Amino acid sequence: MVTGMACPPPEVIASLDEGEQARMLEALMQHQREVEASLRSADLWPRMGGSEQKIIRKPTEMTPQTMVDISWMAESEECLLWALGLIDGIPPWDTQADVEHLKKLPEGTIAELMTSAELRPAEEISEQREIAELWHWRSRTRKLQEGSSPVELPDGLTFSEIVRMSAERAESDGLFISIDGDFPAFGRAYSSISPEEWSIATSIAMERHKALNWLCGFAPGNRWDETPTDT
Repeated sequence: MVTGMACPPPEVIASLDEGEQARMLEALMQHQREVEASLRSADLWPRMGGSEQKIIRKPTEMTPQTMVDISWMAESEECLLWALGLIDGIPPWDTQADVEHLKKLPEGTIAELMTSAELRPAEEISEQREIAELWHWRSRTRKLQEGSSPVELPDGLTFSEIVRMSAERAESDGLFISIDGDFPAFGRAYSSISPEEWSIATSIAMERHKALNWLCGFAPGNRWDETPTDT
């Protein structure tokens, strides 16, 4: 993510004169070469997916959508920082990650960081994974609620009843205080938030769910890109 964010948008590069473009691109490529060398020294380069390697080797070829995707990876980063004990908690599920938290990474090479890294207890990470899955489920449930295709529900229940029961159970577990029998988001019941707010909440939940599933060993072969986020 840090590598992707280091690359300025194409329109910024295009706005520079030829000399400035050349200097910026050379500095960028030198930075990326150093990143690749650091990853190789830690034996991480072969374990990265093709898309990850391409971002590092050819940062100027990133599409606008790729840059958006990278920006949302801040939510995954937040979970990883928390799991390493570098921040105290994961932000609320309607609050985006603070990119300033990346500064909490200790100094040193990637290999040194790997040697000194220590995760929180597995049980604690697993509990957060279940919470992330719950919020991701709430997002997908709203999509089903508002979809045009009929969905068969068990025992004649409605979506509202299922959501209410889930919210009550989460509230009894101390996860949040429900609003109108629903999950709380942006100060309102989840079913009442705007499409824009729903999009934000969905991206937050999806990225955090992915990171926590990866931490819990759900990814085939530990490959980040293949980490499932089933709910």
